[in-house]
Amino acid sequence: MLNPDIMTIRQAAAKAKSEGMGYVSETALRRWVADGMLRVIPIGNRKLICWDTLLEFLRTGVEAPEIGLPTKARPTRIRRVS
Repeated sequence: MLNPDIMTIRQAAAKAKSEGMGYVSETALRRWVADGMLRVIPIGNRKLICWDTLLEFLRTGVEAPEIGLPTKARPTRIRRVS
């Protein structure tokens, strides 16, 4: 089972709305993630957000400190094997 503070983008948007932060929409979260402003945990094609990281981002307006996880997976070239 996942840590309750780690959630999908959709779940984070719903929790933000339920806690009175209506300005944090799913679209805004996806944009911040795509722009590299908000750190996520990539699991397959899903991106998980730590709730504390989101709150820190909203409070300061800057991305959370590096926690050893990439912002997003970077595509690599396929090397030809002879």
